Amino acid sequence: MADLQKQLFVSDSSLRRDLVELERTGKINRGYGVVELARADNVELSYMFREQEHEAEKKKIAEIASTFLTDNQAIFIDSNSTASFLAPYLSVLHSAIVITNGLRLAVALDNMPAGEDVCDRRAVEERFWVAAGGNKCGLCG
Repeated sequence: MADLQKQLFVSDSSLRRDLVELERTGKINRGYGVVELARADNVELSYMFREQEHEAEKKKIAEIASTFLTDNQAIFIDSNSTASFLAPYLSVLHSAIVITNGLRLAVALDNMPAGEDVCDRRAVEERFWVAAGGNKCGLCG
């Protein structure tokens, strides 16, 4: 446990609490001095790979979701890989505010005609800035 604490820079209680939760959800097995993945295939793929998985289905979901989008809306979108397929539908909206913690979606929305996009400062590294509708994102800069 001490080695894992040092590697993750967390307290003993935080690590123990998180390990209990991971074990409860079936992601890991714990034993005395041992933590291991429950299954060899229990690995979360990177965003890039997840974005490419089931691409046709994600595009269809975005197409259906786009029927709920209209001008002058404030839209909250998280950073999941399916949400990134909404960008083409969002970019044609006028006076829309898109609030996202997804850098990929925020960059894709750079050319939104009359809206603005708001991103979570923690999600954007200092070397990036996101613009929308010609205005620098206030939370990112």
